[in-house]
This record gives sequence, structure tokens and C-alpha cells, in this order.
Amino acid sequence: MVRNSMCRYLAFAVGVAVLALAGGARADGGLFGGARTDGGLYGQPVGPGYDYRFTQPFTWTGFYFGGNLGGGWSSGNFTDSITTSIFTEDNSGVVGGIQLGYLYQIRTFVIGAEWDVDWTSISHRGLPTVVAPIGTLQAFSETNWVTSLAARLGVVGDTWMGYVKLGEGWVNGRASVVNLNTLSGVSVSGTQSGFLVGGGLSYAFTANWIGRVEYDFIDLGSSNVGGFIVNERFGLDHNLQILKAGLDFKF
Repeated sequence: MVRNSMCRYLAFAVGVAVLALAGGARADGGLFGGARTDGGLYGQPVGPGYDYRFTQPFTWTGFYFGGNLGGGWSSGNFTDSITTSIFTEDNSGVVGGIQLGYLYQIRTFVIGAEWDVDWTSISHRGLPTVVAPIGTLQAFSETNWVTSLAARLGVVGDTWMGYVKLGEGWVNGRASVVNLNTLSGVSVSGTQSGFLVGGGLSYAFTANWIGRVEYDFIDLGSSNVGGFIVNERFGLDHNLQILKAGLDFKF
């Protein structure tokens, strides 16, 4: 609970800072991409951020919207407290979705906030395992969708940016162990949240179109549920990793 609250406060603080900086930029005429005030002409070298492909110095400041596609890996283990048997919930699949956010550039640094949502085909069916005296058990799992709210902190060089992401992720899915002899089961299902950390590289192809490659890790912590016999518990530790490529349109 403390970890989740800290993540929410971080996302809120970043959002407030971004809006404050954006308001300041509007008030003073804008930085990094606003009107020239030194009498110079676009199309001439003007320092960091300039690229001959553009009619004016490139800026990362602005709102953006885009899509992404990649792969995801969910790792987890159900551990039986009585028999110490471990049922692996590792699985992988395709991940794809959309993202939107806002960035603000301060010299060679960028700060911002981003929200994304991805749908997945991640699912797993384990092999049946005989566990005495309980019966024949089989593990199943699936991940339906993933969403996150995170701060983006980057360093830029001309039209590329290296960045990190810090925030919170929410994962909707189900992990279960089924007793094939009685057709009863134990499961952890619904939407769970955890701390997100990630990073990537972005490159501006034009003043509006920006490509990216990104890796994210979401730690979903531990859960436990009752088992099949008296005093039995099943503990689940799991996390989600995503590697994806994306394309953004910057307004």
C-alpha cells in the first residue's frame, strides 16, 4: 500500500510540474521552438537542437499520441506451503496498444508524463503434476491488458533522446492452479498494481514523427490464497516485462 501510494504521489507531482512549466513557456513566448528573438533566421546553425532537416530548431516540447507493438514476458511461481511444490506461471505473448503524454525540454534535458494501455496475448498452460496427498495439479495463467502512468526523464542530443520511466503499472489477468481430480481450483485474478521502471531511446524522423524502442519492468509483488486442504496456502510472486517499438505524432 505504501509503495502504491508513493507511485501515485510521484505521478501527480510530475503532472503538476509539467503543467506549471507548460504555462510558463506560454507566458514568456516559449523556449526551444518558439519565435526567434535574436534576429537570426531559421535554416542557419543556432546551437543545440538544430538539424538541417528541419525549417526551425527541433524541440521535444509538446503533446504526443502514438501506438506501439512488441512482446511481453510474465514471470511467476505458485508455491504450495504444505508440499513446497512450485508451479511455474512463466508465459509470453504479443503486446500492443497506444500511448499519450506531454514532454517539456529544458536545454538538453526533458521531463514529462505518459499514460499507456496495451492489450496482450500472454497465456500459459502448465503440465499436470501429481502432488501427494492432494492430487493431480495443473497451472494456468493469462494476462489480458496492461496500463501505466509514469514520469519520463530524458537527456537529448539533437534529434535523439535517451530516457527513463518511473511510475505505476496495472496488470489485469488471472493465475490459477487446478486440481484435475476434483476440478476445484485456487487463483489470483483481477487487476493488480506495482512499481514500474523502464527506459528507452527515441528518435525524431521529422518535426512531428518520433520513433522509439522501450523496455519496461513491472513488479507485481506477492499474493497468497487458500489451498485445497486444511492449513494449505499458495503464494504467488510475479512480475511483467515488456519490450516494444512505437511511433508517436507530436503536435
